[in-house]
Amino acid sequence: MEDNAAEEDGASGSRTRCCRPRNCWSYFLRNSFQTLSLAAVALGIVLGLTLKIYVPVSELNQVNIAFPGEILLRMLQVVTVPLIVTSVITGVSGLSVETSRRIAVRAAVFFVSTTLLSVITGLILVLTIKPGVAYAAEKGETEDEESFSTVDALLDLLRNMVPQNLIQACFQQYKTERVEFEIKADENSSLEMNVTEVQLVGHYVDGANTLGLIVCSFIFGVTLNRMGEKGKALVEVLTVLNEATKWVVTLILGYLPFGVLFMITSHVIEVHDWETTFKLGKFMLVVALGLVIHGAIVLPLIYFLCVRHNPSAVIKGASPALLTALLISSSSATLPITFQCCEDRLNIDKRITRFMLPIGTNINMDGTALYEVVAAVFIAQLNHISLDLSQLITLSSVQHRSGRDPGYRSSDHSLCFDGSRSTCEGSLHPGGCRMAPDARQ
Repeated sequence: MEDNAAEEDGASGSRTRCCRPRNCWSYFLRNSFQTLSLAAVALGIVLGLTLKIYVPVSELNQVNIAFPGEILLRMLQVVTVPLIVTSVITGVSGLSVETSRRIAVRAAVFFVSTTLLSVITGLILVLTIKPGVAYAAEKGETEDEESFSTVDALLDLLRNMVPQNLIQACFQQYKTERVEFEIKADENSSLEMNVTEVQLVGHYVDGANTLGLIVCSFIFGVTLNRMGEKGKALVEVLTVLNEATKWVVTLILGYLPFGVLFMITSHVIEVHDWETTFKLGKFMLVVALGLVIHGAIVLPLIYFLCVRHNPSAVIKGASPALLTALLISSSSATLPITFQCCEDRLNIDKRITRFMLPIGTNINMDGTALYEVVAAVFIAQLNHISLDLSQLITLSSVQHRSGRDPGYRSSDHSLCFDGSRSTCEGSLHPGGCRMAPDARQ
């Protein structure tokens, strides 16, 4: 009896050991996207460091190495606009007007509150840790200032909500700039000094006018909803187009690890000043800590308080979209994968996802708002600028609005508290006012 029991225990143990590789393989197949993407990141870092240390890489070869990553971003961006338009139209047309209004109000409250919480989190961390004090630059000549007006930015926001041309809105948005013109004094005039006149100049800049597309799609969806049976035929066509776009996204996902591999490799090769990068470690730590606090504590806590369910299931279901956003640094380009996660993995009502995801992905940018407020205070610390409470409140309100406006890029400027802004482009540098370019679009 004892021998038989021992044999059964040994057989069960061997079966368990035999099943472990099979379980690992099945887990790999279920999570192949995340596994291959993380493996591509690791290989990209190793390959980039190897090429940088042992193989001299010219600028032309750097462009060639980055080419597969560029193709990946282009493929994701080309499906973003049709996915946004068809999703919003089909989502709104499937909801009643009262339901759409109720969802929109709740979403607006959520967007404003979470962005405000992210800004407050960033301010608390940057004022507590003070990453810019250790590398503060000596006071010197200030850079040229670019005049800025919140009113102009707000008017541009309203202009972009009503685009003149829907085709142009797919790749351009409107922007107003204040340009200074120097008027020479008249020879017969008693004034010898030249007069400077500021004029508003409007022009179109590259970048999809996502807000205008969403507004027009929303109005079009409401119109089709009110048309009843007459509008169902067009809704069905747009639904088929939406599903076809998602199939294209599935094909793109098969290429994503390959593109990420070369994208990471090119980024590692392009880093020339490692000393400056290490010096900015404290700043990057503040931003990363703020993102972790907001993403791992604040947002799950809000979900738990409102829904009374464990947020880990939602985080697990959305993990492919979160990983893709982390790798390619573009929430808009991640939208197709976010649709798949919410509809296929989390089984959320398609009418809700098609209505809310395009709006939330392009307007609710908590991470961007947190990064920008930390960067602005960091730059102030670098330049020995002491900020009082009123200036911090002004800074928070500006970054809060910028985080909700996809056409507004406050990371192109650092706030100068005399009402203007100084241009800050390029990479962060301890000796001057420079910020990393925004990669949201």
